Amino acid sequence: YLYGAQVEVGSYATSYIPTFGSSVTRNKDFVSLTGVSDLMDVNATTFLLEVQGISNGGDSRRFSISDGTYDNRAVIELDESADTIKVFLVGNSSVGASLTITGIDQTNNNKIAVAFDSSGVIVYINGEYKTQDTSITLPTALSQIKFRDGGGSNLEMEGYVKQTIVFPSRLTNTELADLTTL
Repeated sequence: YLYGAQVEVGSYATSYIPTFGSSVTRNKDFVSLTGVSDLMDVNATTFLLEVQGISNGGDSRRFSISDGTYDNRAVIELDESADTIKVFLVGNSSVGASLTITGIDQTNNNKIAVAFDSSGVIVYINGEYKTQDTSITLPTALSQIKFRDGGGSNLEMEGYVKQTIVFPSRLTNTELADLTTL
């Protein structure tokens, strides 16, 4: 006899999901980290998101670093339009940069790096330079990392997040290419 068993696919345990004789779907995780202002320099920051979306378009799904409001944030978005990734910065309630990258299948494993400082914002995806904007407004007082939009609970990141890294400096273009190479 065997009762109450749970089989794990990986080498680590996941959360227990009681079923009581019927199938149950596990709820999604909501992740955020606050109090990380010492990890970010408001004058120069680089962040990386390695993610594989569960769909190619359909809904907007975001990763952000912010001050907890919509007024100051930096965002990577798997867009509702298929094959589209967006990056934007908002500083003091003003959109400081809005960049759109097309031709990227969101269901592939993608390494997306965004680096910004007073000279502008630049985006590398999968080892390649994609776009930049040199006339930007920088976000200020960044202190939170969220797998959703910076100021609220909407637009949650849905996908397989493999890694997230935040650097308190603007990495060089060579470092960005190396960091995002698959």
